[in-house]
Amino acid sequence: GGVAVAGTDLDGSGNPLTQRNMTPDVRLNIASVSKTITAVAILRLLREAGLETEARIWPFLPRDWTLGPGVDGLRFHHLLTHQSGLTSTNGNFSQTLSDAGLQTAIAAGADPGADYNYLNANFALFRVILPLLWREAGLTTANNDNPVASAFFYAVYIIEEIFGRMGGVFGGNASTSPLDSNPPRYYQAANSAIGSAYGNWAMIAGGGGWHLSARELAAFLAFITYTDDILTPSQRIGMDQLLYGWQPPVVSGFGSYLGHGGSISNNTNAPFPAVRTGIMKVNLQVEAAVVANSRITGSGDSATRLLREAYDAAWA
Repeated sequence: GGVAVAGTDLDGSGNPLTQRNMTPDVRLNIASVSKTITAVAILRLLREAGLETEARIWPFLPRDWTLGPGVDGLRFHHLLTHQSGLTSTNGNFSQTLSDAGLQTAIAAGADPGADYNYLNANFALFRVILPLLWREAGLTTANNDNPVASAFFYAVYIIEEIFGRMGGVFGGNASTSPLDSNPPRYYQAANSAIGSAYGNWAMIAGGGGWHLSARELAAFLAFITYTDDILTPSQRIGMDQLLYGWQPPVVSGFGSYLGHGGSISNNTNAPFPAVRTGIMKVNLQVEAAVVANSRITGSGDSATRLLREAYDAAWA
């Protein structure tokens, strides 16, 4: 589903923009829900390369990167579960999630197996790792010789080998940047009059940045849950049990909820544009997705909590 936006949006010159309805088919930047998609891609590629999640990541990093203390012990499992012990922050994305920012984090060192610490850099690193992992799996042209190459092969693999296996669900190629000539705007609140657009996230993607609709997200969730077209049954079980690409589960009297939320702009004291997204599956064969191009009033301003509350209320 989506959140309808009231008011008249203006462009940078103060001129009214064409109004459009928010529907389940409007693509938004899904923020950190991208991590679940990235995790699925990495799990599939590891299988294709004949590797396990206990494989070390350093052979798949660019050769000119400096490996800090402990990086040689980092395994795919550590990034997938946010137990890398890398030092980075979850803000200033254009710097921390860029090639240069990731190089800095790797050079500073890691503490493999450290306590859980949710870090966007863990999944942004997969943007850099995926090309050489794809090369190991057989695509000899794949490379991460420079940031543009890394971003290209990361996006192409997911478009072709993940979304491409979902038949006609996707109306066109998904992207890490808005493809619409009249892209959706993002608002501080649903009744805000003026919104802003997010730019191209291709060069900082991995932990965020994919542009998908609520319908596409729900389809993705169903495909990885019920079919063997993308992951094997054992991979699906392992992903759920080890929380690869999932946030810690929530259990209530109505079920066990597994999912991932996304959020851009948590500043509640300034009129910054925001996005709230979430996917959730319940152990009673229920899957749901929501995208909102503003903050959410109530439900802790959380899309995943909104989904959980809606499911619980359905039993009342």
